[in-house]
Amino acid sequence: MKNITVSLLLWLSLGIQAQEYIAGGENGGMGMTSAGYDNFWSIQNNQAGLAFYRQFAAGIDYRSSFGVENIAHKSLALSIPSKAGVFGIGYYHFGFQQFNEQTIGLAYAKRLSKKFAIGIKMDYLNTHIGDIYGNTHQLIFELGILAKPTEQLAFGAHIFNPAPLFINTTERNAKALIFKFGASYMLTQEIKAAFDIIKNENYKPQFSAGIEYYYHSFVKFRIGYGTRSAIAGLESVNHEGSFFFGLGYRYRNISLDIATGIHQRLGWSPQISLLYHFTKSKKDA
Repeated sequence: MKNITVSLLLWLSLGIQAQEYIAGGENGGMGMTSAGYDNFWSIQNNQAGLAFYRQFAAGIDYRSSFGVENIAHKSLALSIPSKAGVFGIGYYHFGFQQFNEQTIGLAYAKRLSKKFAIGIKMDYLNTHIGDIYGNTHQLIFELGILAKPTEQLAFGAHIFNPAPLFINTTERNAKALIFKFGASYMLTQEIKAAFDIIKNENYKPQFSAGIEYYYHSFVKFRIGYGTRSAIAGLESVNHEGSFFFGLGYRYRNISLDIATGIHQRLGWSPQISLLYHFTKSKKDA
């Protein structure tokens, strides 16, 4: 029975890790959209957004895939603004004892003009597969851009792993190239909408969208929908898509965001993130 359980977890893990992880409960509640944002979790999602965020902050994020602890995503990050731009440090962990991934990355973002920014990130990825295969290592490069033609509208694009750099792994085991394009728009002072189009080189294009409603200045309600694959290679459930719901709350320097994705067959994927802002916003600096 133990061998069957481990084999099932390994199969699920391999399928889930093939999909892009979107950090942050704010993004999670809006259908996993991320390309057109300038929030803290741009460190992991689209580094160009950091150039507009410009806050010294630290955050943690946790997402349990379908409520299973052994296939949970965990992330820690730190953003550091400076005169030269904004730096970010991110750590990510996924999986369980027999299969897990750990990534540590350094991000940098800078405005090239008042309305346009670029961001880059270099990740070191360690993958552990059982006692037989051991560990493999890979360097991953990320590149993002973000344009804000108006205060209400933002367009972004991000590419993950465009040029694989192998250490002791092979092209066959390398992470897939993933490209996404998206936008966010403030429809009113209280309502924000966002969408993403995502293309994994191994799968069909996917779409996600979400809406956020500001209730006063410290509470936000979110809803979204996405056709993102739940488990790579399991097409019988992937075509169904998922609904997303979320809630955000800010008190002074602390922000709490909770979200969940709901898949018709596979169930709930709860997510929670917590931020602490050491300084006030420097977006206008």
